[in-house]
Amino acid sequence: MNFDIAGIGTGLAGTPGASTANTATWTYTTSALTAGNHSVSAAYTHTGSFQDSSGSLGGGQTVNKANATVVVTPYNVTYDGNPHTAAVTSITGVNGETGATVGTVNVSGTTHTTANTYNDTWTFTGTANYNNIGATPITDVIQKATPTATLGVTNSPQTYTGSPQAATVGITASSVPGAVANILTGGSATKTNAGTYAVTADFVPTDTTNYNSLTGLSAGNFIIQKANPTATLSVTNSPVTYNGSPQSATVSISASSVPGAVVNVKYNGSGTAPTNAATYTVTADFVPTDTTNYNTLSNQSAGSFVSSAVGRCPFIATSRVPPRLKGRAKDASFGSGATARATTVSKGSSSPSASARACTASTLLRPSARAAWLTKRTFLAVASIRVKWRCGLAIASGSPGNPAPVPKSAMREPASSALAERLSSRWAETIAACDSMLVRL
Repeated sequence: MNFDIAGIGTGLAGTPGASTANTATWTYTTSALTAGNHSVSAAYTHTGSFQDSSGSLGGGQTVNKANATVVVTPYNVTYDGNPHTAAVTSITGVNGETGATVGTVNVSGTTHTTANTYNDTWTFTGTANYNNIGATPITDVIQKATPTATLGVTNSPQTYTGSPQAATVGITASSVPGAVANILTGGSATKTNAGTYAVTADFVPTDTTNYNSLTGLSAGNFIIQKANPTATLSVTNSPVTYNGSPQSATVSISASSVPGAVVNVKYNGSGTAPTNAATYTVTADFVPTDTTNYNTLSNQSAGSFVSSAVGRCPFIATSRVPPRLKGRAKDASFGSGATARATTVSKGSSSPSASARACTASTLLRPSARAAWLTKRTFLAVASIRVKWRCGLAIASGSPGNPAPVPKSAMREPASSALAERLSSRWAETIAACDSMLVRL
């Protein structure tokens, strides 16, 4: 038996199969038929007692299209400004054929550039032997890119003001345009006290669709420096009288911009309280009560501290001083800085004040002054001008507060060594009487 099959050919020899006395079977097998309907007919040429016969397959032979295997790979990428499309990984037919022989995939609907998550679809159009594949869902992702940025504080340092202050942060460099947000100074929006504070801030890109914000970037330090107060210091216990012992200046705050205290008093640069009679330049430190926010003022001038020796004490010369000697009497030295001032008074005038008398006596009683006075040179000078040591004689004869009258005989000659000894025995009283007047000399 021969077969005629549309799409294959005619006179195709069949393969005999099982037969009986009345029937016989032939088959023809092929894989060459394409998808679709094919007419099939067969013709039998008899042998033996059989007759010729022919016939056709009603409706023909139908070959259905196959389903291809299509693999489309979605993408998950970071934004780079370029378009991205899902990839067709493979197209495979039932007979091992691949690619366009089987069909084509349409992935045009998966192309995107902007960062986002996309619910896309692709389709497949098969060739003659393969079924089409309709819209098949796929998820494509373009993630936001992460920019780079360097931030820096632009308004540091600042000086303490007592009010809250905030850091200002600028963009030193960045990979994309952006702005600064959420500035934190030491963890908060502002700081008041002096100190050094770590600053952080966020970088927000202008294109927030495609770029992530950078949070908590270090921007350096914001420094609030201590303020410098103002203070005026002054010595309040000057002058004092030399007493042979160290004496300290009392330094007070005349005015200051903030509360504080005085420390580290110095005299001509030394921290040791002076003993000797002299004028000392006094400096001191002003230490604010709030040392957190204010600087200490060091070596502030406080004026002068005066320790007075038994200094320039008046004595009395009569009008009988020879004119040629008056100039010499005007400034007679008594050693160790003690100088007597001579005053000419008329005969019969009232005696000097008690303070003047006491001071002169005190001058004579100082060991160094007395020694100088008793030298031959000074003795002769005083004797020559007939100085009347009224005050010394008065102190020796009475008391510092109530001098006794001075005998005329004693007034005619200068003090003798015996008189000096008498004055020395009254030293404590004499010094006490002189204190108040020496402050004014």
